[in-house]
Amino acid sequence: MKLLINRGRQAGITTVVMLQPWRALSKVQQTGSGENAELNQDPEGAFQFLVYKRIKDGLNAEELNGDFIDISNIFTSNSALDFYTDNVHVDDRGQAVIAEKIADILTPIIKEIASKQSAR
Repeated sequence: MKLLINRGRQAGITTVVMLQPWRALSKVQQTGSGENAELNQDPEGAFQFLVYKRIKDGLNAEELNGDFIDISNIFTSNSALDFYTDNVHVDDRGQAVIAEKIADILTPIIKEIASKQSAR
């Protein structure tokens, strides 16, 4: 992700990357703690959670000036966990929520780019 952002900057191209939601991360965010009983009983899930969290924390730690957008916390209600078809993928309802969030984030960015281009 950092490589894509940096290459976009070098080329003068607006590049936005997003970190998608993930079921275990959503569950932990809903409980408000770093501990989750399900993860404690699932070593592979716990390992995947830690890897994902490390990626997220590393990207958040960088000064990416809006080029990195974290939507991993989009599913905060317990009912949203029903959107997941597995640990990563969501059903059509979840896709609609993600699409709406992406549109909300990208619309101002696109408008700013368009206004800069029309001012030339």
